[in-house]
Amino acid sequence: MYLLKFESFELQISDFVSDESIIAIDATFESENSFKQFKSFYYKHIEDKFSFKYELDNVSYFGHFGLLAYDSKFNVRFYLTTTPDSNRPYTDIGVLKYNLAGIINNHEIRINKLIDILLQKGILTSNDAESLSSYLTATDKGIDLKHEVPDLNKYLVSVHDTLDDIRNELKKRSH
Repeated sequence: MYLLKFESFELQISDFVSDESIIAIDATFESENSFKQFKSFYYKHIEDKFSFKYELDNVSYFGHFGLLAYDSKFNVRFYLTTTPDSNRPYTDIGVLKYNLAGIINNHEIRINKLIDILLQKGILTSNDAESLSSYLTATDKGIDLKHEVPDLNKYLVSVHDTLDDIRNELKKRSH
């Protein structure tokens, strides 16, 4: 077990793998409440424009959150960067990827506003508006992306993304 410390709380994690700029972390939460606390912290900081300080295994880092995946048993995989600008896009594809969530979110907000206007003008019924809106996930804070998988361990094995897979990939790259 390892200890991950943020400014406001600490978290026991089962294992992690680190390369020069990203740390992949596996953890299991003891209760739904502790998982909700972490998820709230994650969502609060996922959109941070600036990185934050954290400590893992008595080593201090400065970075931000990356991808989060979890299952109903509170098994969690998440990533933390180790430098403030490791997520900076350097190519056109990188720029598109970096901005894609914001672009989709803006489109969904516009569609939601259009639905509201059509509803107010009596062009759509409330059933029509509800059936259209149920597909949209935009919020003021961004798109409500789903991160849950049925079984995190099986998922990580199937996509070859276990911590051992990452370790092996890092070994291949260093040779």
